Amino acid sequence: MTNLFRTGLRASLASLLLIGGIFNTAQAQLTPADTTIVNRATVDYSVGTVPQTAIESSPTGNSTPGFDEGADTEFLVDQVVDLTVGVIDTSAVPATPGGAQEWVSFTVTNTGNEDQGYFLVVTEEADASADPFGGANGDNYDIGLANLTIYVDEGPLGSGGNGIYDGGEAAQTFIDMLIPGETITVFVLADIQSANSLDYANINFEAQTAVAGTSGATLESETSNGANTLLLDVVFGDEDAPQGTDYDGAADGTSQFAIVTAELQVTKSAEVISDPFSGSPPVAVPGAIVEYTILIENLSTTTAADGIAITDPFPANTTFETIVADYAGSDNVQITSGATAGCIAESGTDGNGDGCFFTATDLIVGAAAIGSVAVSPDTVTVQFRVVID
Repeated sequence: MTNLFRTGLRASLASLLLIGGIFNTAQAQLTPADTTIVNRATVDYSVGTVPQTAIESSPTGNSTPGFDEGADTEFLVDQVVDLTVGVIDTSAVPATPGGAQEWVSFTVTNTGNEDQGYFLVVTEEADASADPFGGANGDNYDIGLANLTIYVDEGPLGSGGNGIYDGGEAAQTFIDMLIPGETITVFVLADIQSANSLDYANINFEAQTAVAGTSGATLESETSNGANTLLLDVVFGDEDAPQGTDYDGAADGTSQFAIVTAELQVTKSAEVISDPFSGSPPVAVPGAIVEYTILIENLSTTTAADGIAITDPFPANTTFETIVADYAGSDNVQITSGATAGCIAESGTDGNGDGCFFTATDLIVGAAAIGSVAVSPDTVTVQFRVVID
């Protein structure tokens, strides 16, 4: 391919992009590569006032008048390698510390004029990488993503693929073939190692154009036959800077995980409720009743805490108060803003299934009784009483 054609092609593509994305929206209408374009001119002329027989053109020159005495001028439409990688996520994707196979989503579109395959590469970007969504949440901590795996949708959108990660996708590092204009969704899954809330990790995904049908193993390369317009040339027409390098047959995009977790704050206090001498205020003497209050607060504004359970060892020199007249019914554990208003802690096992029981050493208030603590400023309060021996 000549430099003139190469320059003109890129200028034309840039013009189409500037006038409203026509190239992207009409990509399926690009003339297929290896199409033969034929044309023949006819020249009419007179000698004096007498019309003469027309002469047709020919690539080598024709001077014989008459129909079909000329020959077509032909050239092949060359192959344009072009692609786009889109980031489906519009903001950081929430992920849970310790979560398995969390995912971010991308698309790959063949915007060229020939069937293409793609070799797929994914990397966790280095710390201090910028927020891919333009905000202030850059990659601030190497959270140690594990098991980075690429899953390709069941097929291109509209022909088998649904753009949703639903377990039917294949784990692979290639797209075998996309016809011009086709788009397919790709999911990048990772196991989250961090236990820190508001950590951010950037995930870069790149598609490198390959020869269709090679499982991504044979990367596409540019070819040029000089001025010979009857031979097929291959030219890279992709422009994806600043994400990547222009005209390299590759495109990439970056998404981000936001590590979010509940942030519980637990406060425990003790108050002497009564003593055997009816003191005012009561004092902590043997026989006095002490009420413990456990306040569970969620400081997170994004993530609830679920399945909350308390194990509280009884302090030495105390006995659990199994009968509390001030609590509702027969409850000996009072709960405010929990799954229940209270429960009955039986000795040994949770015989009534309400989530509470006690052993010789511990009081257990389980998730069935407490439930969840929603985002800040939600709280749950658990109270129980002991007698000083």
